[in-house]
Amino acid sequence: MAGSYLQEKVHTKIKQVAEKLAGVQGTDGAWRYCFESGTVTDAYMIILLRHLNIHDETYINQLVARIISKQQRSGAWKLFYDEPRGNLSATIECYYALLLAGYNKEGPILKKAGDFIRSMGGPHEAGSLTRVMLALTGHYDWNNLPDIPVEIVLLPTWFPVNFYDFVGYARVHSAPILICAANKYSHKLPGYDLIDLYPSGSRQVPPSESPQILQLR
Repeated sequence: MAGSYLQEKVHTKIKQVAEKLAGVQGTDGAWRYCFESGTVTDAYMIILLRHLNIHDETYINQLVARIISKQQRSGAWKLFYDEPRGNLSATIECYYALLLAGYNKEGPILKKAGDFIRSMGGPHEAGSLTRVMLALTGHYDWNNLPDIPVEIVLLPTWFPVNFYDFVGYARVHSAPILICAANKYSHKLPGYDLIDLYPSGSRQVPPSESPQILQLR
């Protein structure tokens, strides 16, 4: 009885939410709210589509247009409108996305972006999630990232620190990253290289430098 009652409440709530969403849909079929995401989602979508060999050029061109419209005069992209110099991680992500979309490194858009990236220290100084993306796509060494054993997910819930103490947002990202890191997995597309973004010309972290390995962005 309790199970059927709970199931009925869930279905009722789903119906209410669906009706509310349908009620605010625009006449053109779109939904519009009072916020707008940055370029990170656009860049990652292009990267994902290219690595999955999905050629939806109409969609990719729309994403490209939005990314380019957000580039600053310095060549950088920002996460927040009031960032004084631009964001290194966001700029690396947009740079790689535009490169995969067919833009030339020597063209004005990527050249300015590349200059900004190198002036900020290159990928070694980027946030952890950006460096994970670069490692997954063959442009960063997994050994330069924190070595967290994937077995952490097996720790029981009564353990002082366990996987389920993390919020859902962290778990849904951490689980696949831990698995890929344990296997040093990467999928590099032929014909693309980002070695020019490293000021030292090497993907190895210089011994004299200590990047912020746990910095998120």
